[in-house]
Amino acid sequence: GDISVTGKVGATGPLGDVLITSARNTTFSDSLSAKSYQQLSGAKTTFLGNVVTTGAVPSSGTDGFQFTGNELHFAGASSLDSTGHDVTITADLLDLPTTFLNATGKTVTIQTLTASRGIGLNDASQPLNIIAPELAAVHAANLVVGRTGNSGGISIGGGGPILVDANVTLATGSNVDVNGQFRLTNGHSLSVTTGNDLNVGPTGQLQPLDGSIQLNVGRDMNVSGFIITNSQPLMAHVSRDLNVLNGGLI
Repeated sequence: GDISVTGKVGATGPLGDVLITSARNTTFSDSLSAKSYQQLSGAKTTFLGNVVTTGAVPSSGTDGFQFTGNELHFAGASSLDSTGHDVTITADLLDLPTTFLNATGKTVTIQTLTASRGIGLNDASQPLNIIAPELAAVHAANLVVGRTGNSGGISIGGGGPILVDANVTLATGSNVDVNGQFRLTNGHSLSVTTGNDLNVGPTGQLQPLDGSIQLNVGRDMNVSGFIITNSQPLMAHVSRDLNVLNGGLI
């Protein structure tokens, strides 16, 4: 059945690991303060209040907070504060806070639970889609999207520029397709690792504003849009062909 938690959880003292072993839908209507959260079965978890993470996860010994579930939903007005620790979010469907997701000086990692699922950055055609306001709400030193074991690929959609204030790593064992404008602010750098192709379409742009770019492409790199360096270093390792069509590296 469903689990509904209506009061504050961990308000008088943060909890340790929170583990839901059997439930369909789990909803936290107010705030949650804990070290980690996992829902191992059922449909989804929804956070309607603010979430505060509180340090190392005892079960793994790592310095960070882990969210794991098939579906994780943060209400738009909610927030996530890691109190200076790494955050790893693993889910197949995901809504992130649009108020703020703070991991000051640390790393936020977002990855799929199922390796074959695609990841969209402002691309609603992908099963796990992170929209531009969610990405803009991330305040961290580093944002990692995907992992090399992912076979569903990463797709950057259009609809206006995506702005991220962090160093960004995009990683997949499949393709990265860029059909929108993806920009990093404040001198942050971009790293892209693909098992297959990197495709920058006619409407696509990769542009760290005053930051470096590192590309590790498992097969072909096809550019008909633009990769904009702003005179900063561009390092590319392309295993097969580099095809620059109507766009360019500028």
